[in-house]
Amino acid sequence: MKGGALKAGQLLSTVDSLFPPDPERTWTEALTSLQETNPPMAWTEVEPVLARGLGRRWREQLVEVDTVPVAAASLGQVHRGVWRDAARSR
Repeated sequence: MKGGALKAGQLLSTVDSLFPPDPERTWTEALTSLQETNPPMAWTEVEPVLARGLGRRWREQLVEVDTVPVAAASLGQVHRGVWRDAARSR
């Protein structure tokens, strides 16, 4: 689950009073797990987003890019990369 659906589930998991009791805790555990575990998107899903945002030749502007995310943000994930201009200024 990603994006808006993930955020909606995370929000719902914080408001227990909106829902009837769940004696077996099936749906409450499922919603709570959205706060604790969220697998990263595969690089094959991330790369097209970068191409749309930065242009088809975006990789030519980078010295390096990590395909494994280093952190998670609110509705996405963070990958480390070094722009060519930044590498020259080192």
